[in-house]
Amino acid sequence: MMLLFEDRYLLIRAASLYVTVMLTVALWVWRRPTRSAVAGALMASVWNLPVVLALHLTAKHFGWWQFDAHGGLFLGMPVELYLSWAWLWGAVLALAFPSLALGAVMLIALAADLVLMPALAPVLRLGPGWYLGEIIALLAAMLPGQLLARWTIRRERLAERAVLQVAAFTGLMLFVLPAAVIEGSGSGWLDPLRLPAWQLSLIAQALALPALVGLSAVQEFVSRGGGTPVPFDPPQQLVTSGLYGYIRNPMQLSAVVLLFFLGLVLRNVWVAAAGVMAHIYSVGLAGWDEGEDLRARFGADWIAYRRGVRAWVPQLRPWHQTGRSTARLFVSESCARDAPARDRSCRNASFSRIDADYLRAG
Repeated sequence: MMLLFEDRYLLIRAASLYVTVMLTVALWVWRRPTRSAVAGALMASVWNLPVVLALHLTAKHFGWWQFDAHGGLFLGMPVELYLSWAWLWGAVLALAFPSLALGAVMLIALAADLVLMPALAPVLRLGPGWYLGEIIALLAAMLPGQLLARWTIRRERLAERAVLQVAAFTGLMLFVLPAAVIEGSGSGWLDPLRLPAWQLSLIAQALALPALVGLSAVQEFVSRGGGTPVPFDPPQQLVTSGLYGYIRNPMQLSAVVLLFFLGLVLRNVWVAAAGVMAHIYSVGLAGWDEGEDLRARFGADWIAYRRGVRAWVPQLRPWHQTGRSTARLFVSESCARDAPARDRSCRNASFSRIDADYLRAG
């Protein structure tokens, strides 16, 4: 009997990744996804990575379910089941049902989980309220992930998909990555919630400054560039305004500083070191790849911008491209050309705005 129990335990843990991989391969052969479809599927899984982990901890706290497993765990959850769950509710659903109504997709996912969750025993032990946890999981993980996938594929809802992207990558950087670093290193950490309220307030304010830098940079990407920070969903125009007039990598700088400060707050040297490593990666491989992509897409404009703005150290004055700027001309729609300035009708007239490029003298 014990042997059968162990066999079933090992079979469930091994089959979770195997079934996920086979489903992905079958869908790839069937759907032949476009580049945008692949981007959307990846974004759905990126959304699920921090949310699924948070749901696991929430379910354990409220007794919805918990894992009876040993070895290969991440915060008490088997790594293979964690990755499979995030991928199935993300990429697999996005590839399998790209056009099906989301209500129907949710019903399919719910029906599958009603069968699979009890079948995961003895690895997974369900509590009496697991149905409630399942509904919350669908609404918090599966639904936003599929919305993000569809908006990415169709290149619509730019602001909304940028918000979801920021939330997903914030969860990865400030939750999943530090947790992985702490567990992987076996090091200790300080729970910030045990600190006095005034210290928590100071910490929140200190973290808010680099966070606002990153959010402001994302806003520029959305409003000026017509794109997002994700490499496969980039801006359509070179963004040199706002913070980008002072520094080339405000988002990367924000992420590095946040991760380093978080390590100090948690009193964990390895998390702080992860911020240093993120900087090294950004300067090296990521910076080279991004630079080549921008050169290919924007040519001379990118080269001029790169020469005029430092990558990591902000400059005191904003950069502008020499010899080319933007003029804004306001033209009256109702006043005669020779109407006196004191004419009340002219003072209250509506104006049209015309934006045009002009060559700066000298």
